[in-house]
Amino acid sequence: MVSNPESPQSVHVKRESSKHSETRRSSIKISNATTLQKTGEYITKMQQERTQLQEQAQKLREEVQLLNSDINACQMQLPATGVPITRQRFDHMRQKFREYVRMQTLQNWKFWIFGFIIEPLFESYNSNGVHCQRGGPL
Repeated sequence: MVSNPESPQSVHVKRESSKHSETRRSSIKISNATTLQKTGEYITKMQQERTQLQEQAQKLREEVQLLNSDINACQMQLPATGVPITRQRFDHMRQKFREYVRMQTLQNWKFWIFGFIIEPLFESYNSNGVHCQRGGPL
């Protein structure tokens, strides 16, 4: 059998190809290692942010509880019949309501119908829900 000697050029091409393969494999390993490292750093950062958000949420829950207890304490101080209101205050509320309906009606005439329908409810609320300082209904 006769062996076919390889040309120097083909030997050189094979060596270069082998070097490039090794370089590619090592760069892939480095790239994977870098990716894993950065992934680990990102996970650590996200865990820290999560912990901070949980702490902030807990502080907010505690603040809400505190505010609710303050609201309850204030409500306990109110009289059972509601806050007393003077006749003058009642008349002022009626005047403000009518002024509001008038201004809205200037912008859209259909609002007058709404005001016409809602005024008895407004009057009922004021007369039944609120008492004047004299102690009787308005």
